[in-house]
Amino acid sequence: HLGTILEVGCGYGRIPLYLSRDRQLTCDQYLGVDIAEGMLRHFQRYRTMFNIFSSAEHTLICGSVESLPIPENRVDLCLSSAVFLHMGKRFVRQTFSEIARVLKPSGAFMFDVSFPNQYCPAFWPTRALNALTSRRSPHVLKYYTRAEISRLLEGSGLTRKAGHSRINTATWMLLPKNIGRLPIPGARQINTALTPSPRWLEPLAAAVYTVTSVRLP
Repeated sequence: HLGTILEVGCGYGRIPLYLSRDRQLTCDQYLGVDIAEGMLRHFQRYRTMFNIFSSAEHTLICGSVESLPIPENRVDLCLSSAVFLHMGKRFVRQTFSEIARVLKPSGAFMFDVSFPNQYCPAFWPTRALNALTSRRSPHVLKYYTRAEISRLLEGSGLTRKAGHSRINTATWMLLPKNIGRLPIPGARQINTALTPSPRWLEPLAAAVYTVTSVRLP
């Protein structure tokens, strides 16, 4: 049981649905933030259908996450899954600072599958194509090094507020499954064989990183 849970980019509620029903996690208050009003409407419907955190007070906030209408030192656990990888790095820095502001000094965080590895060769063809495209989508993946993630945690104040954190490999991938519409023969088998990869190969084979605080329940 936790006090207040904040989810950044909650969508239609798949993470709290899993935590509530499959992991039997309970909380006093759930705060869900998402920029898509339609997703939050789905969340409201699924919350009723599946009793998501049935005993908790729910607050769903439609808006941008780099400015949260939440008092400081309020949140026990902050969650986010596959959201930051689509956000501009400046907005991620602002969001991290906001999370540090609202998190309790004894709080914890988990940013799941959130930071694609800049050195992973599986992304090189897509990155090259994006660089050649004159009109880039703002939602293309943003790539990070482990050192850059560490600086992000330090600079935002999250390390100071929540303590030490771990940067773990969430997925492994050495070869792209396809380039455009052209499939790469054997890529799936090679990537599967490298999951998990040997330690010496991990700096390249790590595709996406998950970041958790050591206080994670």
